[in-house]
Amino acid sequence: MLFNKVDEEKIDSLLFAGMMCALKTFAEQISNKMIQSFEVSEERYIIFKRKNLLFIAKSSKNVKQKKIKRELEYIIEKFFELYDDDLIDFDGNISLFSLFEEYIDETCQDSVEMFAPSIWQLREN
Repeated sequence: MLFNKVDEEKIDSLLFAGMMCALKTFAEQISNKMIQSFEVSEERYIIFKRKNLLFIAKSSKNVKQKKIKRELEYIIEKFFELYDDDLIDFDGNISLFSLFEEYIDETCQDSVEMFAPSIWQLREN
């Protein structure tokens, strides 16, 4: 996991990362397609894959999925604006991304408020 922003952590972030990678692999094995979203109780998880990274946002099922996707796309765009060059020779040091939460809080607050609020970026193997 490169980065996560979770206001109230209910599950260990590494356990979540492993589960998401396993779910992605499972969906690809049975359908040859990547899972794009899933729901658990009153929460929806939206998943985008960009440049071998999974970007995951959690929101209430009451928020329109189209709006969540648009806002997550914006956050993904900002992530790559800041870190695209750093990902080329990425050596596993995730401290490089530690300021992204602060960046999100300062520049993307309207976007983040509709998430549950949880945002993750996972690097695929």
